[in-house]
Amino acid sequence: MRQFLTPVLAVALLGMASCQKKTAPAPSLEGTWRLTNRQCECAPTPLPDETVTFTPTQFTFYGGSRALRLGQYLLTTAAVRCFNNGTTAPTLQFTYSAASSSLGPATVQYNLDGNTLTLDYGGPCDAPVDTYERLQ
Repeated sequence: MRQFLTPVLAVALLGMASCQKKTAPAPSLEGTWRLTNRQCECAPTPLPDETVTFTPTQFTFYGGSRALRLGQYLLTTAAVRCFNNGTTAPTLQFTYSAASSSLGPATVQYNLDGNTLTLDYGGPCDAPVDTYERLQ
């Protein structure tokens, strides 16, 4: 009986040791995202046909198939806009290329939740908050 329990106990212990909790990889910003919602204190207009593509270091915002703003980005943290209480949040630091015909803010707070990307240009100050869904 003891000879039978030893291998069974060893297999059970090995099985428990291999049940370590695996951490999911951090979501990636890389890919193409389509604008699905724009929240702002502005006149109601149809949602533009806008996408943004991120590579590991570069970004391009498109209006339809036309590149509007492009350059490099860096993931960082910065003070939350409109609040002077020292709060910080994840931020994209954009460096626009000279070819960008229309520049936007250099820093944009972001939230990445699965396949949803939110770019907050200063929502508490009535600036737009854009929501994108991952295409690729």
